[in-house]
Amino acid sequence: MPRMWSEDDRQGRMRLIDADALIDSLNIQSVTYNCIINKCIEDAPTIDVDQKWIPISEKLPDKEECVLVTDSGSIEFGKLICGLFGDLWLIWLDNCWEEATKVTAWMPLPKPYREDGEEE
Repeated sequence: MPRMWSEDDRQGRMRLIDADALIDSLNIQSVTYNCIINKCIEDAPTIDVDQKWIPISEKLPDKEECVLVTDSGSIEFGKLICGLFGDLWLIWLDNCWEEATKVTAWMPLPKPYREDGEEE
């Protein structure tokens, strides 16, 4: 039996769901209920799930684009630049850029938080 979340459990939490799969699984024949459910889903907050790690073997970010980088152990703020002898990864450590030698994947930075909820 699925766990039912109390109001206290939900405080400060959001659950990610696949809205399209939910609609398909409900298989509602009623046009009225379908419209109501679709409206609720459309009005719900949406999270960009395209934010995932991209292995450097598959794709590199644009040069000088600030991104999150990982060596599969830590996450840092970094960028790829054109070095004298080829591409070079830099990470921001202790208030300066340092060379990173073991970057395995990267991810675009998330969009900044906006209190008013408006898009940029």
